[in-house]
Amino acid sequence: MRRSLPLVLLVALGACAGRRVPPRSALEARLQLPPVAPPADAASYRAAREAYEALRLDHPERAAARQHLAAYLIARAHQQLAAKQPATAFDAFVDAATLHDPAEVYAGLPRDAQLFALARTIEGAFAASGDAERVLTALAVQTGLHPEDRRAQQGIAVVTDWANRAGSSAFGPALRGLRALQLTEQVARVWPSRPIVERLYRLYLDRAPELQRMAPLALLRQHAELGWALLRPTSYSVARLLLLVDRPDEAIRRLRTLASTATDQALLQLLLAANAPTASGAKLIELAAAFEDADPALALRLCRDGARRFPADAEVLACVGRLAAANDQVLLSIAAFEAAVELVPSSRRYAERLAAQYQLQLFRAIESEQLPAAERSLPRIAAFYRRAALRFGKPLQPNLARVSFALGIGHYNAGAIEQATAALQQALAQDPRPEVLVQLAQIALKQERGADARRALAGALALAPPTAASSLYWRARVAGLEGKAWAIEGRDAASRSAHERALQAWDQCLRLGLQPETEAEALIHRATSAFALGRRLEATEGLERAIDAAPERKESYADALALLTTYGQLPEALDAYHRALGRPEVTEYLKAYCSFWVIGLARRAGLAPDPLALAYLRQLSGDEWYHRLAQLVLGRTSFTALRREAKTRGRLAELLFYQADQLLAAGQLEPARALWRQVGATRMIAFFEYDMAAAHLRDGPATVTTRPLEHE
Repeated sequence: MRRSLPLVLLVALGACAGRRVPPRSALEARLQLPPVAPPADAASYRAAREAYEALRLDHPERAAARQHLAAYLIARAHQQLAAKQPATAFDAFVDAATLHDPAEVYAGLPRDAQLFALARTIEGAFAASGDAERVLTALAVQTGLHPEDRRAQQGIAVVTDWANRAGSSAFGPALRGLRALQLTEQVARVWPSRPIVERLYRLYLDRAPELQRMAPLALLRQHAELGWALLRPTSYSVARLLLLVDRPDEAIRRLRTLASTATDQALLQLLLAANAPTASGAKLIELAAAFEDADPALALRLCRDGARRFPADAEVLACVGRLAAANDQVLLSIAAFEAAVELVPSSRRYAERLAAQYQLQLFRAIESEQLPAAERSLPRIAAFYRRAALRFGKPLQPNLARVSFALGIGHYNAGAIEQATAALQQALAQDPRPEVLVQLAQIALKQERGADARRALAGALALAPPTAASSLYWRARVAGLEGKAWAIEGRDAASRSAHERALQAWDQCLRLGLQPETEAEALIHRATSAFALGRRLEATEGLERAIDAAPERKESYADALALLTTYGQLPEALDAYHRALGRPEVTEYLKAYCSFWVIGLARRAGLAPDPLALAYLRQLSGDEWYHRLAQLVLGRTSFTALRREAKTRGRLAELLFYQADQLLAAGQLEPARALWRQVGATRMIAFFEYDMAAAHLRDGPATVTTRPLEHE
């Protein structure tokens, strides 16, 4: 598993249904996509989905692309249901349902037998547990695809009535209708069919004014999560609902009958101004801004419509670019800012927004290990930077050094050490910064070049910003790495001295009062030095503090467990592991590898593995590599069988390490050592497994401690 490293981390616009389609805009012309390919795995699905989302409704490739994506998602949902993972299956079901644009769903869809069958299966999977939101969503999809399905219609009524009664019990009679309103709002975000939209509209009219009038302030304080639903104007909710399905004229008509306050009238006038034949781009941007905080996706939808209506308005295009970025649609954002820059080449603001999106696109390619694609696009982006520097008289920000640094990290992660070094050297030449030299030092340490690492670290310290907090951070970081460098050179006294300095500097740094995530990172680095000095109790307590400082920081669990595994601290590793299992921020990927580690530790100690870890691995199903490794750890497949599938150096490094872990648990140290040497030969220096194998070869595998340290 690759270590998490700091990494600062394109399609035509959707036409408005029910409205005259303006001529094809310059933005649409810029967004020429290849056909959306059938996804083969989660990564290719994400890329295909982003491309699909930007296709206009009448794009000739859209229907075929939807079929490819739907087939993948429906198969995925059934697979997860078979694996008794209904929550993951529901997510895939929602992704499949939302392949249909809200305007399409509202207008009515042809029969879709596969989606209908999945909706019925999803309903059954959640009916027994009383999960009203998921059951109601599945029923809504069924009625949308088969409007004559009376069973599903009756089911919606039953669930809604149940929700009303449950809401009354939970929040009191004053808020009896709130739960049904909330549920229907959530369903409408997934499947805004005409019946669901009209049901929600009636709830707004019937329930919202009553709820706003009856809800006492004390109840709002007690149930803060309900405040927005109670306090927002009914006119706002109705407008938002009808704009979602591209019915601005209907929104205006209904608001005329609702507008009773100055706020209602202001929204109505804004809708009228933005949709009048004489409307301006500025008014449309103002309308989008009115919904941006509560519904950024709707705000983007409004600006995308504006780009078709006002194709020569650079501010509307910039609105699309900014909101697309906020909605994580990088391809669309790039195209919009490119069009804005073309219209107003003198705008540095547009150019820098575009530069930021170019960089984000590169960073995504790097993180998804598409380094050749990133490198192919780099010359074009570099040329854009050069032209902008000539035009504006100074370089754009963010500068191009970030891209070189990110490429260096990408090559480092891929085990391409020479390319990583070259990219980092280029970043250093473009913008000398301490983090670049620290990364070069890390490479030298992995290659056991202690003197080279120390030279790079000295340079990093010289570049550290002069502020107290930054100076302390880099002093501490450099000292801890110097400790590793001296140890490589066999200078134990110098190594201990450097780690002592690191502890002192980290303590000073922590006393300054850091942000939670920075504090967690600092405590993990401090624990690394404490372990190196043999202060195990101090180190394990520091790791516990690191997790407490930022429980939502998923990297802390992997970093802490890797250290505890390396030093054989089973009880503390299990404590950290159990906390990780309960955190939704910790991905399945991380939980799987952490499961491998605690199972391996227990087996080395001659103990039965943790039941929760075994159960977690048993329920994994899919085509990811770590799913296959789980079968090895569980004894359901063999090293020989997986060796044929390990077609990359990263996969091979992991397979070799976990096979060695099994050999070590069986008392076969020399065969395990042979496999650790092979892990080193893969050069996957960014992997936890590489570091653990190196530690086992250098110091011998740690004796596993089975009692908590405080009891020793």
